[in-house]
Amino acid sequence: MLCGTRIGARSERPERTMSHVARFGVALLGATLLVSQGGGALAQDASPEASPAADPVGACLAPGGDASAATPVATDGTPVEDQAIIDQATVGATAFFDCLNSNVDPADLGGPYALTSLIGVVDLGDGTYGVEHQFTHGMRLVQAVAVLSEGDGGLVVSGLTMVPVETEGDSTTLSVTLSGDSAGVSPAETETRPTVILQSVNGSDAALQVAVLMVPEGFDPATFSLADYDGTLPDGATAVAAYDVEAGATVGAVFPNLPAGTYLVAVSDGASYSLLMTEPAPVDVPDIFASPEATPES
Repeated sequence: MLCGTRIGARSERPERTMSHVARFGVALLGATLLVSQGGGALAQDASPEASPAADPVGACLAPGGDASAATPVATDGTPVEDQAIIDQATVGATAFFDCLNSNVDPADLGGPYALTSLIGVVDLGDGTYGVEHQFTHGMRLVQAVAVLSEGDGGLVVSGLTMVPVETEGDSTTLSVTLSGDSAGVSPAETETRPTVILQSVNGSDAALQVAVLMVPEGFDPATFSLADYDGTLPDGATAVAAYDVEAGATVGAVFPNLPAGTYLVAVSDGASYSLLMTEPAPVDVPDIFASPEATPES
């Protein structure tokens, strides 16, 4: 059963449309969206032996779907209570993300995909349904709505729309400037928190890709260029996440439970910046009742 806040409860949210071009696997926008519940073969099924597609999103959308077009997702849809429809939406979305999985490029810097939470299914009123969910792409938390329509054998995904990630609890936000004289990460050293947000601003007139790597202590950022990335990472480096920032846009890349360590923020224009995340300093709260000496005299 799907649970969480309903889509219609957040009608004030701006819509964000998925980029058409899959760069380093970023535009895959999620795999393993829903736990597989079986079902017959759908139009979006793909062989596990399939070669990585140049545009896996376009390859996996239902016939007539257009990854380059804005996906009209109404946030005020009617919550679906019919379990049969929820099950159909689950099977259709699972087939779509199974297709994406079969088209993942081994050089994808985004990392593996894993479902975090299912938020709800709504009837969008035009014969389509929206399934809102959160998932992780590597260490990055992403939120999206998959739009499903009637297809061959059941409901199939015809589009995706990104929506802002909603988080709760302690967080810290770092500024990542991707262009201009002030390009870099600020602050470049900070304590990690349960949620770390890289507020990435692209002031240039071209789309940029960002890759986040965890690297050994003392790693020289000048030794890695995303522009020259050939699928081989530096010794001791691991991929954390990757994402696109369109020209003139800002993307808040959200990372839950980011461990302390040394990171590299690499940009597709060739620039790379160091980021040090340290363990939070312990909070020293004296226990006034811990000993007779600490107990106030009466």
